[in-house]
Amino acid sequence: MCEACDAKAKELVKGRVVPVTVKGNCSYSVYAGPELEFVVQFRLKSLMLKPQISALAREAYGFLAPNVSFHGQLGDDSKEPLFVYVMSRIQGISHLDFILANSLPRDSDANRVWRKTLMIDVARRLANKPQITPIRDDESGRYNTLSLDRFLVNSGTRIDDLE
Repeated sequence: MCEACDAKAKELVKGRVVPVTVKGNCSYSVYAGPELEFVVQFRLKSLMLKPQISALAREAYGFLAPNVSFHGQLGDDSKEPLFVYVMSRIQGISHLDFILANSLPRDSDANRVWRKTLMIDVARRLANKPQITPIRDDESGRYNTLSLDRFLVNSGTRIDDLE
């Protein structure tokens, strides 16, 4: 199936295709394009990405979240098909690559400082956003706020009255 996925990625964004080093459990991803500026991801239909979540991430984090577009499916319904997504590639090192490159014990002082810095940066980003956008899981009707509301500085921006 990897050959079919690679061919589909080339068809969608042209240029080269290079498999992502760290493999996902439930997806196959490649960097693709003339400058490898895209990520093309193939996910089982049952694990499809929700476009509203991707759009909210982009709205909340701007250029720090990828543009995501759906490009149909690979395979038919005789077996679970793969849904195809093309995303802009965010430059820099991924969180997983950072962890793998800095294999410190989880409870080390350096690791605690890095985690604290990450949480402070996320909290600052959310606190400085003019208005908080709730993330709703439409299928179950539950709201997923990732418990980040406790990090907000201004109590007026807390997520209380969700639709």
